Amino acid sequence: PRIEAPEAAPPEARPPEIDVVYLGSFGRAGRRIAVFADDEAIYNAMLGDVVKEQFRLVAIGHESADLGFVDFPDVEAERLAVGGS
Repeated sequence: PRIEAPEAAPPEARPPEIDVVYLGSFGRAGRRIAVFADDEAIYNAMLGDVVKEQFRLVAIGHESADLGFVDFPDVEAERLAVGGS
């Protein structure tokens, strides 16, 4: 008789690596705009906007911004400091 190997479980899906740097924000309270950049472009986003079709801006702090993941809404957002990725 032939013994079949158990099927390997598919790799667990993970959110993408955040590949933008947070440059800062500007504008009035309640209408702040966060600015992000990568090697190719600059992205301006308001709360709830999607950056690079993968990340959702969920918070803008004094010196940080929190990006969530469009395809992984249950994964905790990641905080980016000004100038950091």
